[in-house]
Amino acid sequence: MTVFSFFRCSKGQGDARRRSLSRVVKVKPAVEALEDRQLLSTATIAGFVFYDANNNGLFDPGELPIANSQIVLKNAAGVIIGTTTSDASGHYQFTVDQSVNTAPATLTEQANFSNSRTDWTQTRSLAQFDPSLGQLTSVDIINAGSLTSQIKVENLDSAPATITGTVAGNLALTGPGSISLVTLANSVNESFQAGAFDGLIDFAGASGHDFGQKSTGGSKSISLTSAADLARFTGTGSVSFSEDAHATSMATGAGNLLTQINSTARAGVTVVYHYIPSNALKPGNYTVVQPTEPAGFIDGKESRDGVVLPNSIGTDSIAVVLSQTSPGVGTLVDGMQSLNNDFGEVKPASVSGFVYIDLNNNGVRNPGEAGIPGSTITLTGTDDRGIAISLSALTASDGSYHFNSLRPGSYTVSETQPAGFLDGQDTLGSLGGTKANDKFFLTLGSNDQGTDYNFGELPQPTVSMLGNPVPPDLPPLSKRMFLASTFRQF
Repeated sequence: MTVFSFFRCSKGQGDARRRSLSRVVKVKPAVEALEDRQLLSTATIAGFVFYDANNNGLFDPGELPIANSQIVLKNAAGVIIGTTTSDASGHYQFTVDQSVNTAPATLTEQANFSNSRTDWTQTRSLAQFDPSLGQLTSVDIINAGSLTSQIKVENLDSAPATITGTVAGNLALTGPGSISLVTLANSVNESFQAGAFDGLIDFAGASGHDFGQKSTGGSKSISLTSAADLARFTGTGSVSFSEDAHATSMATGAGNLLTQINSTARAGVTVVYHYIPSNALKPGNYTVVQPTEPAGFIDGKESRDGVVLPNSIGTDSIAVVLSQTSPGVGTLVDGMQSLNNDFGEVKPASVSGFVYIDLNNNGVRNPGEAGIPGSTITLTGTDDRGIAISLSALTASDGSYHFNSLRPGSYTVSETQPAGFLDGQDTLGSLGGTKANDKFFLTLGSNDQGTDYNFGELPQPTVSMLGNPVPPDLPPLSKRMFLASTFRQF
């Protein structure tokens, strides 16, 4: 007796810029800008990089945009998924996850119909294609299964006969729309030379035979590409399939033949979704980061939706949550928007001046009045971050001193009286402020360049200069008046 073979064949499967901005008139985020933003429907994270001239953390009318500043977007795991630069209006935006591979891909869903005695009908559900994954381009449906029959025969004729057992049937799958896939289980035959009836109905002996459990199977597939079909398979729900199994196994060959046939069938449906993956931003937590400051600027304050973020100086990062379930400022029903994530920048300030010999004691550094090198100047105060600042410098050979790259803040510039000189007049510089003996008090804003904060000194008088030495018991003010009078005479 030969063994029935199992047959199975399978078939293969498939600046959106937020708005046009004129920097002539800047729309304030709290009112008109948000109305413009409602024109957007795609998931977007955006904002501006700008020169925050008044250091208030907000992009105010008249403040200048900063172009070509690099901005990166990180996902919740801290992985960079986007890189861009601000444009001429200072604007940047992210709409896609650049780490997503958009090459065509497949997603497979499967369901099995359990092995049962025929005839039967079973129903199973499979997940639809989630449109957030990308654009569905085609759907392959494969119906495959097998049928197993045990055929027993008994020749009741008084003469020998050739008896043939045939295993056959079909598996019919129906699904959404007009889907119908009928898989024919290929017929498999086996023959037995039966003798004349031996008087016993036992499916054995010379006149009887048990072919045993023999199986056959097959598969059939279709590919769907029409818009209507793709729509049925797109969504966040499920699609249902129904499978009908019908056996047609039999035995033939004798005029009088007793047969006993038991058949079972199993099947499975496979749905292969062919799609182009979407790299659109999805709901979740993100961080917008400015890796480096634009040339010529130092870090300012960050703001989100017109609200200055506390302690943001030095972080250069803004946390963003995209969510369609919690609408708020910059969030739309038909898309996720977070559009006002702004990076303010300020320009460094400086203070400079001279320590010099004020020969005529008039508080003005006149031509020919020499600088005093090696004098110690100290700058102390608190910057706009609330951080205490303490710096010191020695005057150069020309008596000049400089404190550069200062943050906005309130500062005191102090002089340590140089040896060998008497205290002269101190002169406020270009930014004004207040003064005390050997001290200047001033407030620096973004890009303030304070110059000519000068400390005048008087040389120690000599007998040749004065004829008589300075009376040692004169108070300081009287001594200064005495010296001033003497220098004018000299």
